[in-house]
Amino acid sequence: ASASHDLRQPIHALRLFVGALDRRIEPAHTSDGIFEKINGSLDIVNGLLDSLLDISKLDAGVVEPHLEAIPLRPFLNQIANEFDAVAEEKNLQLRVACVSADVESDVLLLGRVVRNLVANAVRYTQDGGILLAARRRGKYIRIEVWDTGPGIAEESQEEIFQEFFQLRSPSDDRQSGLGLGLSIVKRTCDLLGHDLQLRSVPGKGSHFSVSVPVSHRRSGGEEKAVLLTQDLGRFGANAKVLLIEDNQPSAEAMMILLSDWGFQCELATGAGEVAVAVSRLGGKADLIISDFRLPDDVTGDVAVAHAFDLIGTEVPVLIVTGDTSPDRLRALEGNNFQLLHKPVQPARLRAVIRHMLASVKR
Repeated sequence: ASASHDLRQPIHALRLFVGALDRRIEPAHTSDGIFEKINGSLDIVNGLLDSLLDISKLDAGVVEPHLEAIPLRPFLNQIANEFDAVAEEKNLQLRVACVSADVESDVLLLGRVVRNLVANAVRYTQDGGILLAARRRGKYIRIEVWDTGPGIAEESQEEIFQEFFQLRSPSDDRQSGLGLGLSIVKRTCDLLGHDLQLRSVPGKGSHFSVSVPVSHRRSGGEEKAVLLTQDLGRFGANAKVLLIEDNQPSAEAMMILLSDWGFQCELATGAGEVAVAVSRLGGKADLIISDFRLPDDVTGDVAVAHAFDLIGTEVPVLIVTGDTSPDRLRALEGNNFQLLHKPVQPARLRAVIRHMLASVKR
């Protein structure tokens, strides 16, 4: 957890600096796709760090399933679309065969399970293809991922669900991950109460299946709320933001982005500087963005409470932290603040801030 925290800080700053730079450079100078390549590399790092975060959350016991009716066909089609380009690059055929039904599960957790299974299938398959299927089996729908990869030897079929166990891919791609994907799949299925099965024949391929109950309540349709990521211009409209952040590169990158988005922002590098920053904002703030681990063993919630006293009222609070230790996660679960984990994509940060401010206006 400590290593993850220290890694997240500079990567978070890098991600925000890249986002700010992309806005300032003329499109003609980005036609060679440099920013796309940088963001692609950062996405790989994000994926590794998110796997560590998933394990930390499961360790901390703070993951609580929120069951709902999920329309299966659009759910699986969306996941297949996310991997279609990667499969095409390897000349693999990625197909979907799905019954029309709703299942009862947590859309985010089930999505994490299926995405990990499809990602593994694409990673280890060199020839042939992958089938993402859903078949009705009595009161359950069995979501299946078939591949024509190298298969898994019988003696390894239990080990692959252990943390940090990793089969070497035929291409020996060291960007393939940390060996956490199937551990996350197994622990998440256990949390959801979904039966997970594996059948594999070395040299022929593997077949993973997850049995999910059929839902008998009406789903909300195929539309799901998504965060908007389009360019919102200077949407800040001079709203006042108190930023509490002691990591200098992260603070500088955040200040640049917030300023570009039209916010009036003042920085406090610790709880002791909150009063000065609030004073510079005229004693008011529309939003507080704070790190969680601050100097002198002060935590973000304490600094925020001090800011509330100075402002004279509570305002929306966004905690942006690189802390993923189980104890910290449990502590963060105890408040009503919005939470993001570093590194944060600028589009994601922008959308969350806009949603928070819009909620206050309503």
